[in-house]
Amino acid sequence: MITYERIIVFDLETSGLDFKKDRIIEFGAVILEKNENDKFVEVSTINKLVNPGFKISEKITELTNF
Repeated sequence: MITYERIIVFDLETSGLDFKKDRIIEFGAVILEKNENDKFVEVSTINKLVNPGFKISEKITELTNF
């Protein structure tokens, strides 16, 4: 069995669901490490907005709060 001491969770927000025309608009990640109780705790986060080069639709703005 593999055990991990550190894991990274990624999250992407996009301007829509069409991979041919839509773009990533936000990138996020959280680093979790095991503590002395063998529980994962957050040790670092990153959150970056990405300019897709076009106006985001009202629907996507509503969904992502941007």
